[in-house]
Amino acid sequence: MGALRRCICGLGVLSALFIICMGLVAAENNTTAISNIAPLNAVIDTDRSISITAVNYDAQFVEIINNGTNETNIGDWKLMNKEDMFYPFPKDFTLKPGATVKVHSLAGTDTSTDLYRSGLRWNKRNDTATLIDSSGEVVSTYRYPVGPY
Repeated sequence: MGALRRCICGLGVLSALFIICMGLVAAENNTTAISNIAPLNAVIDTDRSISITAVNYDAQFVEIINNGTNETNIGDWKLMNKEDMFYPFPKDFTLKPGATVKVHSLAGTDTSTDLYRSGLRWNKRNDTATLIDSSGEVVSTYRYPVGPY
């Protein structure tokens, strides 16, 4: 079980590095495909296949991925910010293997890849996104940035 946890944790780190690299490529190409995602010194903690991969504080969304091999029902789960405000996922919302979902703060029309009206606000500095499962256990934590505030 320890090897599986290390592998999943490694996948989370690789995912974060990929997102950061894509941001650097976008910046070099003078585009804004990925902008204002939490910085290099973000701390990502996960020991499950579902994890938070990014917080975009300008566009106000959190991205969550299913790195596992099974479809996972996260309908009874919650996404929480540093101020202990939370967003309950819609009943029976599932993430297929390899799928991502963005949880947006503002209004929009929900789809299988984008959920809206979470009401959660993300600060530019010193914030934390936490994913909590139906039993109340922390599944993934994304803290940013580490440094002066």
